[in-house]
Amino acid sequence: PEVFGFSIPSPRSDAVTLAAGVPITYAVGQVVQAVSSFMQPLYYKLWKGMPSQVILEGKSKRLRGARLDKIITALRQRLDSPADTPEQRAALFSFAMAICNRQDLGRVGDFNASYAFHRAMLTTGVLTTIMLAAALVLSELGVASATSTFRPALVYLLILSLLLTVIEFIRARQRGEYFSIEVLDMAYVQSLEGSPTPTTGVEGPA
Repeated sequence: PEVFGFSIPSPRSDAVTLAAGVPITYAVGQVVQAVSSFMQPLYYKLWKGMPSQVILEGKSKRLRGARLDKIITALRQRLDSPADTPEQRAALFSFAMAICNRQDLGRVGDFNASYAFHRAMLTTGVLTTIMLAAALVLSELGVASATSTFRPALVYLLILSLLLTVIEFIRARQRGEYFSIEVLDMAYVQSLEGSPTPTTGVEGPA
C-alpha cells in the first residue's frame, strides 16, 4: 500500500505477519514507556504537581483532613523527620514506598501497573495526535493523493485521538493519586503494627 506517496511493504503470509508483529509490538511498547518516562515531568506540571505531593499537601479530595494528618504523623514519627517542605514530603513518600516494596503490601503493585498503563496510553494519545495533525497538514498541502483519499479519515481520527488524550490525561492523574494513597495507607498500617523500619528509601513513579 501507499501512504502519502510512500510505498509500505506488506508481507503476504499471515505467519510472517504474526512473527514480525510480536517483536515489533513489544519494541514499540518499550519505546512508548521510555517516552512516557521522559514526558512525565511535563505531565506533573500540567497536573499541578506529582500525585504523591498533591496528596501529601492535602490538595486532593481523595485523601485529606484527619485521615491524612494521622498518616503523616505516624510516618513522620517512624522516620523521625518533619514533613514541612516539598523535599521532606518527597522523602516521606519514598520511605512509605520502601516499606511497601520491602513487604509487598496490599495492592501497591497493581496500582503502580495501572498508573504506568494509563501514562503510556496518555503518551500514545499525545504522539498519535501529533502525527495525525502533521498528516492532516500534509493533506492540506496536497501531498500525493492525500487530499482526496485521506483527509476525511484523518479528521475523524484526529478527533478520536484528541478525545483519547483528554480521557487518559484525567485517568492517568487519577491512577497516580490512587497509587499514592495505597502506598500511604499500607505504610500507615504497617507503622501501627510496628514492623521493622527499612534502612533505604525507594522512590515511586508518582
